[in-house]
Amino acid sequence: MKPRPNLLVSSGHIAGSRVAVALVSFAFMAYIARILTKEEMALFASLQILASWFPIFCGFGLPTLCIREVPGLLARDDEETARRLVSSQIFYRVIVGGIGCLILEFLAAPVSKLILDTGDYLAHIRLVIVTAYLMVVLDGLRLAHTALQRFKPSSWIFFTTQTVQRVLAVTLFLTMGLWGYFIGFLAGTILGIIMMAYSVRDFIFGAPQPLASLFPRSRMYWLHNILRSTYMQLDQTVIAVFFDPSALAEFFVAKKLVSYALVLIEAMNQPILPRIAELRDQGGDRLKRFYYKTSHVVTGFVAAVGLGLSALAPWLVVAYGGEKYTDAGPILAALGVAAAVFGMTQFQRGFVLQLAPPRFIVGQEIVISVSTILLYAAFAPLLGLVGIAWAQTGGFLLGFAYLIFVLNRKAGLKPSPAAYIWPALASLGMFLAVRGVAGGLAFLPALIVGLILGAAVFLTVIWLGWRGPLGGIRSWLRLD
Repeated sequence: MKPRPNLLVSSGHIAGSRVAVALVSFAFMAYIARILTKEEMALFASLQILASWFPIFCGFGLPTLCIREVPGLLARDDEETARRLVSSQIFYRVIVGGIGCLILEFLAAPVSKLILDTGDYLAHIRLVIVTAYLMVVLDGLRLAHTALQRFKPSSWIFFTTQTVQRVLAVTLFLTMGLWGYFIGFLAGTILGIIMMAYSVRDFIFGAPQPLASLFPRSRMYWLHNILRSTYMQLDQTVIAVFFDPSALAEFFVAKKLVSYALVLIEAMNQPILPRIAELRDQGGDRLKRFYYKTSHVVTGFVAAVGLGLSALAPWLVVAYGGEKYTDAGPILAALGVAAAVFGMTQFQRGFVLQLAPPRFIVGQEIVISVSTILLYAAFAPLLGLVGIAWAQTGGFLLGFAYLIFVLNRKAGLKPSPAAYIWPALASLGMFLAVRGVAGGLAFLPALIVGLILGAAVFLTVIWLGWRGPLGGIRSWLRLD
């Protein structure tokens, strides 16, 4: 039996690469947002939209199936079956994704007019479609690394690829304009595919299994991915279809800022899942105590990060994209609230995933997807882009309530009111303090004062509210 990779080391590689990539991406996007027009920025947003939807229609749930089954196969030294499963995931992604790429190339003219309201960027859209397809191939190879638990090479290649993509894009943009930007991004993506493929070359050339034999085992994962993408990716697609390119650019900039916060939120939730599985069979009291403490920690953290974005939104969008993105401030404020609720929902979801039957996870995805779509229809006509963001918040809240109900019924876990009341009060105090004091200051002093004041107010309220229930800060952080 092959040794199992150390959990903390593996998590460290993943978290470290994500934070490093987020920093590179932040610097890159802050520069690009300032030099591109909003219409050109919408073209970049179209790349993200296509790259996010491509995997849904060509993945068939096979990456998740690989991640669940390949480690067990390797533990039993059944390397040949593992190789065939990994190669099948790559094969069907490349073939079906390639067919989708050809179809989109044929429809490039209407796609350009639908997203950008003009055919002036038709040639660029064609290049964007090819790049989006190759990004999906790259992601399939990254997921193969995850299934094989090769976290260290995957992390370094991912970081290198993201860095090279952006360095080449900016360098060629300075000499060739917008064409150079997309050519550089494409070249960096191809380099990443070569490195990723070489790293798993011993597993991607096996004989693919028939899709008919794999799909019955992977279809629930595919359904899950479709539902999840509905509420995580549909927002920009709706804006691209029903709003103008300028609106798409504003929402894209706000959402990119939130994506950096989500990196921190996901890093906070990730180490909790293995611990739930460990405590599941050790008795209800220890599990309940762990749930009690971690619910306080996670809720406080995600509230500070998400609502901190909301409080500082007017200054962050200007720092990130320049004065032309001032109107994106209210969008970021609403998306910050959505990020906080999403973080709490993901925390509850981890417990449901380990303690309740799988159908309840699908139920959660359905609740969020359906409610988000309905709220889009209700809020978007009234509030515009801000309504899209608040619709996401509403969908996450309903999903959160559903998970709380499931945990209570299936595992006997009940949330502590203090875990949510005090972060809510701390967030409100932080928001009012930052907007009240920093609102009258110049840009840079407002950003600095707002950050320091917001953190001070939030931590003070949390300390006053939680020092009794958690038995001290040291006990809080121990989480034993």
